[in-house]
Amino acid sequence: MTTHWWSGDALTQFLSRQFDGRSVQVLKAKKLSGGAVQENWSLDIQVENEVPIALVMRSDAATQVQASLSREQEFRLLQVVYDAGVTVPRPFWLGDETLSRACFFMERVAGTAAGHRLVKDDELVPDRSALAFDIGQQMARLHRVLPDEPRLAFLSAPEVEPARQALAVMAQWLDQHHQPHPALRWALCWLQQHCPPACSPVLTHRDLRTGNYMVDQGRLTAVLDWEFAAWSDPGEDLGWFCAACWRFGRVEYEAGGIGPRADFLAGYQAEAGWVPAPEVIRFWEIFAHLRWAIIALQQADRVTIGGERSLELALTGQLVPGLECQLLLDTGVALGHDLADVPVLAIVPESSQLIALAHEALLRDLLPALPTHQHYSARMVANVLSMIKSQLVVPDKTTFSIWQSLDTAVQQVELALDNTQTNELRQHLGRLTHARYVQAKGRPYPS
Repeated sequence: MTTHWWSGDALTQFLSRQFDGRSVQVLKAKKLSGGAVQENWSLDIQVENEVPIALVMRSDAATQVQASLSREQEFRLLQVVYDAGVTVPRPFWLGDETLSRACFFMERVAGTAAGHRLVKDDELVPDRSALAFDIGQQMARLHRVLPDEPRLAFLSAPEVEPARQALAVMAQWLDQHHQPHPALRWALCWLQQHCPPACSPVLTHRDLRTGNYMVDQGRLTAVLDWEFAAWSDPGEDLGWFCAACWRFGRVEYEAGGIGPRADFLAGYQAEAGWVPAPEVIRFWEIFAHLRWAIIALQQADRVTIGGERSLELALTGQLVPGLECQLLLDTGVALGHDLADVPVLAIVPESSQLIALAHEALLRDLLPALPTHQHYSARMVANVLSMIKSQLVVPDKTTFSIWQSLDTAVQQVELALDNTQTNELRQHLGRLTHARYVQAKGRPYPS
């Protein structure tokens, strides 16, 4: 059973104050799925004998991801975009010091946000072109909010070259990370050499993709999860939405896996009167894969460094090998297929830690939900996991050194040159990167 983080009395007293001291009862509280960066709870409340009100309470998670807005900042931003006519849940109240975590309360809207369902179920999205067009319009409406908006003074000052600034931050993060990532380093260098020209910054969501909006009866009902919003190039949102990593397997639908790219861009054009050049959007698509890979590593670090016992966060880090392969293909590096005796440096948390977390999740979360007669079988599975963990081999220091050397070499070579040194580096990079993916997934990357 999931336990909530707040005091029941503190919550009802807070809600009562929002209704001028009238009696408020929390009828139902349920933790919503997802929310690896923040935590969301569905609340049904009743004010005296009136019709129940459906809310979502959005709060801090135990640890935070770098570059995430605070809950107060996200609430203030939600007020701005709501007033700008973007389809978002109506923001109601910002939590105060009487609650034990920073949080805010907003309208609960109808629909589903599950990406894997939206891209595959035609009953949920009967007209994919219309939904893609609508999302394009909403994005253009958001991009009308400009840096002179006084209520958003807490956002970092806009950059005329936001791509270059963001890549500098990523480079610093990779320099300080506890593992080498040569494929990410290669992509970073490629992007630094292909930055788009200076732009007029606008308010961008920076995580508007399938899975972060609600759809009901085929129509968009809310854009969610604004914690990464910032002033940036409008192409960043367009590229993020179209990036292959957010299509949930429906690669033929280049607009978020839910519809044609042309319809999405047509919606943007209809609302904004223009659309960024194709090469700018393509740059931001590649940028999206690199940024998501770094966010995935940051999520995994919440386990390895932050100490959270979360299987979901640990598994997020395991997305990185696929993103690395996609980044190499995007930047003209072929994946190697002669993978015999290739030293593989596993993404952390590595296998033994993943098994330990799976063991905990099985006994802590799944076992209590199973019928009693299945408890013995579940405990046998837990014992097998423990035995496998004890038999795993720890990677040696030589493997780490090889990957570290490759990471260093990528920073010292001229990517565009066609010479023996660069070509050998490309081949080495393609082999090691693909070998890591194959070891993690048990199959070649679908290139």
